[in-house]
Amino acid sequence: MLLTIIYKLLPYLGFDYSRLMEWNFVLKNLPKSRLKVLDVGSTSSLFIYELAGRSYDTYAIDTRPYTERLPNLIKFFRYDITATPFQEKSFDAVTAICVI
Repeated sequence: MLLTIIYKLLPYLGFDYSRLMEWNFVLKNLPKSRLKVLDVGSTSSLFIYELAGRSYDTYAIDTRPYTERLPNLIKFFRYDITATPFQEKSFDAVTAICVI
């Protein structure tokens, strides 16, 4: 939630973070209950922090490595989405903001 506030302030500081509109759409449509969520293409996005901050069980997947240390709340996997180690129906929701 704090990240959402920060991103709303970015245009006033001269930054354009156009993904905020997509974030709001996804967050509005995810149930508020605790979910296991996989975010696809996570390396260049901070959306996984927003998911974890809302108490979702957050998993991230990308073909690119994550160069910074992630909090324990976020589990990162370096795989292609077409060939993952996950079993069918492993997640309650999958997000792919600006990936396709």
